[in-house]
Amino acid sequence: MNHSQKLIEVLTELKSAAMSITNELEYRETVDKYDIMFVGSKFNKINTMELRHSLSKVFHYEISTEDMINEMPKVLSSLEMKFEALVLAEDHSKLAGYYVELF
Repeated sequence: MNHSQKLIEVLTELKSAAMSITNELEYRETVDKYDIMFVGSKFNKINTMELRHSLSKVFHYEISTEDMINEMPKVLSSLEMKFEALVLAEDHSKLAGYYVELF
């Protein structure tokens, strides 16, 4: 399985999990299960820095930061997910990751 396929699989699962959150207990259980914070009024937003951590710790899948940054635009576009680039504070020309709206 290549990086794009794995990212699509995981993002689809995270989207489904986030959509099923209806109360605080479910939110906490989902955060604990995936080891990632879901933010936003609908708990539908994540960032790729935490996604990379979740990929490693929960899904046992390794991807470099550089590979993730390179793969995410096409993966997110294929899933019709909105995203926003995050830049480094010390160098605004350098990408740090993306802020992702799952739905």
